[in-house]
Amino acid sequence: MAKHKCAECGFLVVRDKTTNELVSPAVEYRDIVRLTQAGNDPSTLTFDPTPICSAGACNLWPFGKITTLGGIIGVLTQNRDCLKFTVWLPALSPKEHLDMLNIQAERLWHERQAERDRQWRKEDSRHTAIWGICGIVLGVALTTLTQRFINTPNSRPTIAPAIPAATAPPSPAQQP
Repeated sequence: MAKHKCAECGFLVVRDKTTNELVSPAVEYRDIVRLTQAGNDPSTLTFDPTPICSAGACNLWPFGKITTLGGIIGVLTQNRDCLKFTVWLPALSPKEHLDMLNIQAERLWHERQAERDRQWRKEDSRHTAIWGICGIVLGVALTTLTQRFINTPNSRPTIAPAIPAATAPPSPAQQP
């Protein structure tokens, strides 16, 4: 898995001090050089400088809020293994990054489903052909047997002559 920096992720957010909403930080916040040039006092910013992962993939401050500029820079520049990393596009909010990922996942699912459908149709056509051939062979065999049975000269059942009834032995009076 590739290592990523939180400063480059589209799910990085900060909390706006006035509205208390999570917002995508300004470009200056993500650019470490600009952040260090802005001054060493994070309290002058209009947002809480503590970074938050809106995807919930990583707890960026496991030991409490980060209040120093060095702590913020350390969190933003640390290389991490992250399954939810997505490249930050400046024009998109974290929600729009998530929507973009969902659309890509849905498109990939549809492509895989279409490929499975093609494979199934291909296999089904093979089975149909095999059953069709079996049907033809069975039909030819039955037709041949039927024609043979009809064209045989003794194909009609014959009734055997009745066996004559046994005659009773002559009685002694009838004997000479």
